[in-house]
Amino acid sequence: MKKIIEDFLRNDEIKNKFINQAFLSDNGQIYNEASFQYELAKFLELKGYSVRLEFNVKRYMQCKNKHFVKRDIDIVAIQNEKKYAIELKFPKNGQYPEQMYQFIKDIAFMQEVKKFCAFDATYCLTIVCDNIFYDVLHNNVTENKIYNYFRRCNKEIKIESGKIYKPTGPNANKSFVQISSCETQWIDLKDKISEEDREYKYYLIENK
Repeated sequence: MKKIIEDFLRNDEIKNKFINQAFLSDNGQIYNEASFQYELAKFLELKGYSVRLEFNVKRYMQCKNKHFVKRDIDIVAIQNEKKYAIELKFPKNGQYPEQMYQFIKDIAFMQEVKKFCAFDATYCLTIVCDNIFYDVLHNNVTENKIYNYFRRCNKEIKIESGKIYKPTGPNANKSFVQISSCETQWIDLKDKISEEDREYKYYLIENK
């Protein structure tokens, strides 16, 4: 499955579907998270997978009383009795600390699903088109630890095991996510073509 997701990301036709601003057209476009989910689901179906969207994790629970970080899996892909779960993120509206906390929740959720449900592997795939998510130069404006996981030298992502607290809002420093350690890296998806375009980067985390 990891190779198929990477093939999706490397496909030039797919890359050209990522756009900054949506417009009415007969051509497929990836302009928000829903369209991202739709295009990846189509790609998986072309590869012979049976796909379910927004599928409730309770259908696969092996522990009846387990409380999961989230409820619905963005994509479930099934082929030859093997099951895979994928969580997606494609933030477009800033809100950096809150979005990073959502990244953390996705990662923890996929760790839980792999551990407590009958999946062969789970994945977190996040794509961004804003360097404030990953550029280490922006880390001098805050000491908020959640930034430090994603804004590191050489575009590394490194998350330590433990509790990660919600960084903003009424429940800041009260609500938290329990997570296991993981490491990955921001990878170039699509370079700037003109000054109006944005650089796109992604990370992919696999739990096997």
